[in-house]
Amino acid sequence: MTRRLIDAEFLDALDGLVVEGILAMTPEELRAEIVGQGGDPDAVAAEARAALERAIRETEAARAAEAKPTGSGLPAVASFWG
Repeated sequence: MTRRLIDAEFLDALDGLVVEGILAMTPEELRAEIVGQGGDPDAVAAEARAALERAIRETEAARAAEAKPTGSGLPAVASFWG
């Protein structure tokens, strides 16, 4: 018995196939594909580079937030006055 993929699983699987296809292309094939679809390869490369840099910054910020200790970092002080 086979199970039907839900929409999210289907899209994830399709995305994986698309990425695998792109990674398997030579730079010349990729450039030809972009031009063939009416795109500007240099603009696509700039957008991809910007997206990668943004993802790196966001990941580094998330890791820094996770590593940041809670509290002030000062030792706790108790009052002996009552």
